[in-house]
Amino acid sequence: TRQARGRSLVAAAILVATGIATAAAAAVALGVESRPVAALLIVLPVALGDGLAPLADAMRAQARAEGAQSRLTALLDQVPAVAGAGQRIPHAEPEVSTEHVQASWTGEHPDMPPVTLGIEPGASVALIGPNGAGKSTLLAVLARHLDPTQGRYALTGDDVTGLDLAETRAKFAIVDDEPHVFASTVRENLRLAAPDAGDKEILAALQTAGLADLIASMPQGLDTHLGAGARGLSGGERARVAIGRAALSQRPLVLLDEPVAHLDHATAVAVLRDLRAATDGRTVVMVSHRADGLDDADAVIEVSHRRPISTTVCRKGCVGDRSTETEAKER
Repeated sequence: TRQARGRSLVAAAILVATGIATAAAAAVALGVESRPVAALLIVLPVALGDGLAPLADAMRAQARAEGAQSRLTALLDQVPAVAGAGQRIPHAEPEVSTEHVQASWTGEHPDMPPVTLGIEPGASVALIGPNGAGKSTLLAVLARHLDPTQGRYALTGDDVTGLDLAETRAKFAIVDDEPHVFASTVRENLRLAAPDAGDKEILAALQTAGLADLIASMPQGLDTHLGAGARGLSGGERARVAIGRAALSQRPLVLLDEPVAHLDHATAVAVLRDLRAATDGRTVVMVSHRADGLDDADAVIEVSHRRPISTTVCRKGCVGDRSTETEAKER
C-alpha cells in the first residue's frame, strides 16, 4: 500500500543518513583536528533520526489525504441517480405506497423483488431476510436515492418523480449501515438532525440511543470532540450516534438499515425499544438480518430475492397480505 511504501522510504532515508553520519564519525576518528567539527559529526546521527522520524507520520497523513481527495472527487463527479420535479408535497405525514416496484444499481438485472407495499402514516415495518435479497435497495428507493426501473412509488398518491427532490428527502430520517461521525462535538453531530435542538432534547436522544452514560463519563460531555485527532468511536458507538440523530429528528418517515448490527443482543433489544418509543407516531421502515427485538413492529415482512411482496400495513398491527408468496407476520 501507499502507507507501507511511505514507511519503507522513510526508513531507508534514515538508514542512509545514519550510514553517512557513521562514516563521517569514522573519518573524525582518523584525524579530523577541529574539535567543533568532530563534535558535530558525532551527534549528527542522533539529530538526523530526530528530524527524519516524523516523516513516516507525514507520509501516512499524505496517503490518507490522497484517499479522501479521491473519494470526494468521485462523489462530486457522480451522475445523480434520481431526478425530481418542483411540485411540493401537500401532506405533512405522507402515506408510503409502491406498486410492483423494482430497482437496479447497475441498470441491468433487478436487485430487489417486485414490491407492492402500502404503509399507513405512523405504522412500523421490519424487513428481514438474507444478504442480497433487496432490503437495502428498497430503502434506497424509498429515500429517493435510487429511482425504480419498474413500477410506481408514491407519497399519498403523488408519484415521487413529480415531487421536489430536496423536499421529499427532507421527509426522511435515515440510519444507514455505515453511519458517519463528523469531526466535531457530540452536540453538533446530533444537531445535524435538528439544528435548533437544545441540550435537553439532545440528551434525551442520546438516552434513546444508549449513549447517555458514555457521554456523561466524558469530562467535556456534549462538548467532547469526535473523529480524526479526537475521541474515536467504535462501530457500535457510531451506529448509536446515528440512532440518536434519528430519534432527535422530527421527520415523519424513518428508515433504518441494520441500526443495531454492531450491538450485542441485550443492548440491541433495549435500543430498539427506546427507539420505537421515540419515533411513536412516525412511519418507520427497518431492515434487519435478525428478528430479535422486533415485537413492537406492526408488521415483519420476510424479503427473499425474486419473491414478490404485496402487503398493506396499518398502525397497531393491521396487516393485509395480498400475496401467497409474501410472509408477513402481525405483531
